[in-house]
Amino acid sequence: MLTYKGLATYLFGGIVDKYGSAFSFVKESLPKAGMKIPFRSYMSMVFFTSVIVYFLGLGVVYYIFSNIIPVSLVLFLIYLIFIPTLISMTVFFSLCFIPYQRK
Repeated sequence: MLTYKGLATYLFGGIVDKYGSAFSFVKESLPKAGMKIPFRSYMSMVFFTSVIVYFLGLGVVYYIFSNIIPVSLVLFLIYLIFIPTLISMTVFFSLCFIPYQRK
């Protein structure tokens, strides 16, 4: 059975391997924070969680601005692009800084 961590590492492990040096502060902070998870797995889970949050946010924003709060098409498209992106980026950076905060 595939776990969340396993699926995340399978999907995003290559990205972490390629761009992991950009997140060296996370790699240094994980052991100091007492988090016993490999850097590759942790960052893969961060990426995977951010992607899931993006698509969930996309659905929620679509539902809200098409059914509950009607807006013009241009405003609808702007909201549909920027709100899920902002939420996903917030989740991404929050998860990246969790080990750093726990030192």
